[in-house]
Amino acid sequence: MQQEVFSGLKKIPFLSNIPDEVLITLAEKAKSTKFPKQATIIMEGDETSSLYIMLSGKVRVFSSDDKSKEVTLLIQEPGSYFGEIALLSDEPRSASVVTLEPTVCAVISKTDFISWLMVNPAVAITLLGVLSEKIRQLTDKVRLMAL
Repeated sequence: MQQEVFSGLKKIPFLSNIPDEVLITLAEKAKSTKFPKQATIIMEGDETSSLYIMLSGKVRVFSSDDKSKEVTLLIQEPGSYFGEIALLSDEPRSASVVTLEPTVCAVISKTDFISWLMVNPAVAITLLGVLSEKIRQLTDKVRLMAL
């Protein structure tokens, strides 16, 4: 499982440039969780607390309005991840996630992530650079759309 978790973590943009030996120590904190078909893993608006890396199965990520109208944002399969923003923010979940078939995820809690970050403070500097670049890209997109 650890290799699959490590591979999933490498796909997360704000973790992709972290040295392998440091990222492996984060992968070791993951706990395997099984979900049956049609299980709700995350509900839009819930408190944030964990990152999920898919080891098997399939999930639907969607958003809904107050009239229960839903829009599917994406379908995810093994090797993908969701909930990564929970590691960096206390904002509520921005979308819901439900399983389309039995699914196994490696789960890393926000508490474990913060503990890992405190032991590896150089990672925080890398994260700040990645997030700053993301803000710059989003600002450019907004500017292009507005102009």
